[in-house]
Amino acid sequence: MELTIESKSENKLFGRTEVAGRVETQGATVARPALREAIGRKLGVNADAVHVRIIEPSYGSHANKFVAEVYSSKEGLEKAVGPKRRMRETKKAKPGAA
Repeated sequence: MELTIESKSENKLFGRTEVAGRVETQGATVARPALREAIGRKLGVNADAVHVRIIEPSYGSHANKFVAEVYSSKEGLEKAVGPKRRMRETKKAKPGAA
């Protein structure tokens, strides 16, 4: 998986950094947990503080666009996004999918 960040902007009102970019994969669309970890590694933050809003696959290509929000802490993420939505995202992910 190759991750490229195309735009990065600071949103001080919500205490987050909004990130948009592309991810190149081999095979299927990248899973949210795997993308969360890759963004965390790339930006040097804890993956628990990353919220992936959108993954948009490109037809006929292995490239996927994404939009994510990086919070200063896991608590900040849970306050802004809410634990129910976060739980829904992790339930949809299949174990071992990457």
